Amino acid sequence: MAQDYEDRNTKKGGDIVQETIYANATDDTITLEFQRSDGTLVTQLIDFRN
Repeated sequence: MAQDYEDRNTKKGGDIVQETIYANATDDTITLEFQRSDGTLVTQLIDFRN
Protein backbone atom coordinates (compact mmCIF):
# COMPACT_ATOMS: atom_id res chain seq x y z
CA MET A 1 0.00 0.00 0.00
CA ALA A 2 1.64 3.23 -1.14
CA GLN A 3 0.73 6.72 0.00
CA ASP A 4 1.83 9.94 -1.64
CA TYR A 5 2.20 13.31 0.03
CA GLU A 6 3.04 15.92 -2.52
CA ASP A 7 4.27 19.42 -3.15
CA ARG A 8 5.58 21.71 -0.51
CA ASN A 9 6.60 24.68 -2.65
CA THR A 10 9.04 26.98 -0.86
CA LYS A 11 10.88 29.87 -2.39
CA LYS A 12 11.26 31.80 0.82
CA GLY A 13 14.51 31.22 2.70
CA GLY A 14 16.00 28.51 0.46
CA ASP A 15 16.45 27.20 -3.02
CA ILE A 16 14.15 24.15 -2.74
CA VAL A 17 11.17 24.75 -5.04
CA GLN A 18 9.45 21.38 -4.66
CA GLU A 19 9.48 18.62 -2.06
CA THR A 20 7.75 15.28 -2.64
CA ILE A 21 7.34 12.53 -0.05
CA TYR A 22 6.37 8.96 -0.98
CA ALA A 23 5.58 6.44 1.77
CA ASN A 24 5.16 2.74 1.06
CA ALA A 25 3.93 0.78 4.08
CA THR A 26 4.17 -2.56 2.25
CA ASP A 27 7.87 -2.12 1.46
CA ASP A 28 8.63 -0.17 4.67
CA THR A 29 10.24 2.64 2.67
CA ILE A 30 10.02 6.41 2.43
CA THR A 31 11.34 8.35 -0.55
CA LEU A 32 12.02 12.08 -0.32
CA GLU A 33 12.60 14.16 -3.46
CA PHE A 34 13.80 17.74 -3.41
CA GLN A 35 13.96 19.87 -6.56
CA ARG A 36 16.20 22.90 -6.47
CA SER A 37 15.66 26.13 -8.37
CA ASP A 38 18.44 25.20 -10.84
CA GLY A 39 16.60 21.99 -11.82
CA THR A 40 18.73 19.61 -9.71
CA LEU A 41 16.71 16.72 -8.26
CA VAL A 42 17.93 15.14 -5.01
CA THR A 43 16.35 11.81 -4.00
CA GLN A 44 16.74 10.19 -0.58
CA LEU A 45 15.53 6.63 0.07
CA ILE A 46 14.90 5.53 3.66
CA ASP A 47 14.51 1.75 4.03
CA PHE A 48 13.18 0.43 7.35
CA ARG A 49 13.41 -3.27 6.44
CA ASN A 50 15.71 -5.51 8.47
